[in-house]
Amino acid sequence: MLDYIDGDQTQKHGSKLRISGAIVLIFALFLGGAYLVKYGLPSIGGSAAHAQAPTPEPTMLPTPTPHPGAFHVNPTDLVLPLSGQFGATGTNLHDRLWLRQVPMRTLKQYIYNWTLAHHTEYAQIYYLSCEAAVIRLTLAPFGIHLTEDQILDTMPFHPDDPELGMVIEEIDGSTFYWDGTINWGNYGAHAPVIAKMLDWYLAEYGLDDFIAVEVQALDDIELAALIRNDPDLLGVVIWVARGPDGGLPPTNDRGQVLGEHVQWVAPVLDDDGMMLVFDVWPWPNQPFHVRTTLNRQLFQNRTVLIRRVNK
Repeated sequence: MLDYIDGDQTQKHGSKLRISGAIVLIFALFLGGAYLVKYGLPSIGGSAAHAQAPTPEPTMLPTPTPHPGAFHVNPTDLVLPLSGQFGATGTNLHDRLWLRQVPMRTLKQYIYNWTLAHHTEYAQIYYLSCEAAVIRLTLAPFGIHLTEDQILDTMPFHPDDPELGMVIEEIDGSTFYWDGTINWGNYGAHAPVIAKMLDWYLAEYGLDDFIAVEVQALDDIELAALIRNDPDLLGVVIWVARGPDGGLPPTNDRGQVLGEHVQWVAPVLDDDGMMLVFDVWPWPNQPFHVRTTLNRQLFQNRTVLIRRVNK
């Protein structure tokens, strides 16, 4: 009886539990279904794994450092700005290494190709500013980009001696007075002044240990031979003057030559062995292919040479 009573009590208690459990199960299933409808299936371990995963970053490749003879150079590989600002190669490590380590034959050809492509952008902007324009054109292939006004602001001037400074009364003025007489006060400057300015800019921009400037007296035959044979030549500035009707232009006792003008000569010759001359006056069909130049003997054949040093 006790067994029955105990069993009866157990049976009655179990039935209540089953009923209660069923209710709880139904309620749980209802809540679970509502959760799934609203949030979807949970990802197992997803949030913790996702939180710990590192954010991918772009791969940064180091800039290769050029080495002599270890790379092939095309003249277009060195693209320098033409902004007219002080953007010098001396402050740009990559361009500086390029200039210092590229084979000289390639560098010579690059300078010629660059000048061929850009010389019209460097034509003189004033009637008497050929010296400033030639300084710009000489420095630009090395990454030193200046305006004519910047150069004229630093150029030494002198009232009557072109060996010491620019003899200029009016940069856009005439070389003649109204009565036809020569105005020697509107002239220009000779080789020592231009060499001094080129030296100053190369030092200012940290290239004076790589590029040197010197003045030599060289006639046309000697100059062509130097261009052909000098492995370190990077450019040349010459003085010329055109006389009336093919004759000699007038001169004075201070060594001034009427029509004094400067030109830039490439450090390479053409296929026929002629010099390649660029004029900063905006003449068409440049460069000029010449064997002889105009009256350089009146300037004692003085020539400004730009050369590589510290090989």
